[in-house]
Amino acid sequence: MKTRFIILLVMVLASFVLAAGNSSTVNQASGSNYAKVNQSGTDNISAIDQGGGDGNIVGTPSEPAALGVNQVGSANMVDIQQNGTGNKVSQFRTATGVTEAVQQNGNANSTVITQVGNNNKVGDFVYAYNPAVKQNGEGHSAIINQINGDNNQVTELVQYGGYLNSAYIDQEGSNNTAGLNQRGSENEGSMEQFGTANKASTAVVGSFNETIIVQGTALSSSNSNNVTQWINGDNNLAKVEQYGTGSNKAFQHLPSTYYGDFNTATIAQDGYKNDATEFIGGNNNIADISQTGDLNKGSISQIGDNNIASILSTGTGHTGTITQTGNNNQAIVTQNP
Repeated sequence: MKTRFIILLVMVLASFVLAAGNSSTVNQASGSNYAKVNQSGTDNISAIDQGGGDGNIVGTPSEPAALGVNQVGSANMVDIQQNGTGNKVSQFRTATGVTEAVQQNGNANSTVITQVGNNNKVGDFVYAYNPAVKQNGEGHSAIINQINGDNNQVTELVQYGGYLNSAYIDQEGSNNTAGLNQRGSENEGSMEQFGTANKASTAVVGSFNETIIVQGTALSSSNSNNVTQWINGDNNLAKVEQYGTGSNKAFQHLPSTYYGDFNTATIAQDGYKNDATEFIGGNNNIADISQTGDLNKGSISQIGDNNIASILSTGTGHTGTITQTGNNNQAIVTQNP
């Protein structure tokens, strides 16, 4: 009964939030709470704090994947904090200029955010340390979709201190920016960007992690995109796929200064004037660059033992460079004019 009363109260209060510059604050204690807020207009702020309990949902009891916070307008902000286990945040947004921030502490929490339109933001770009989504613990899932729009931003999707976490970011449009930061083991992170002049970056620390960034498809090219991957740990996999006919660039760095070896890095590029660089420090690392198109550049530098580097270029005007320092290294370069 208490939970239902809170829901009704929130919905009644939300019904009055129809003008510009409104704010809505929901505080829920204990567990198994539901929160839903509706706001229309501009410069609205919605803050939801579900602390000290488990099984909280920002959405509807019957449809957890439906609207949790519904904002129609521009320059709106959503800040959601959940502390506990098994919490969920799911939002669908058609407004423009939306800023969202989600923080979840505990285990097995999930966040789903979908934004449709231009100039949307997940997170706060004014303050560098305010991530889009921050999940502390184990077994978390985070999905951010920004579709049918340009100039969208995901500050940084952060998953700290655990294992078996998964993160997915999808951006469809141009001039979009996304960041992913995972620390732990056996985590999976992937980003897909479709459009022009998009930027994607990942920072992964730990063991047995997998991070994949795809920009464009074989049937739908993407141009002038940029990828940066920084991986530190053991038995990690870093992979980049870029498709397009423009100035795509990819950089991968897998150091072993602090953690170790057995890392794998792969870059595949398709198009014109692409640039790929891989730097790996450690033992038993594998780096692979495959380029198809014109005026591509590939460079691999490995420091350690038992490393394998391979560059395969097909087209005209390719340049491939492999530098390995250590023992038992293997290098294969194949270029077709």
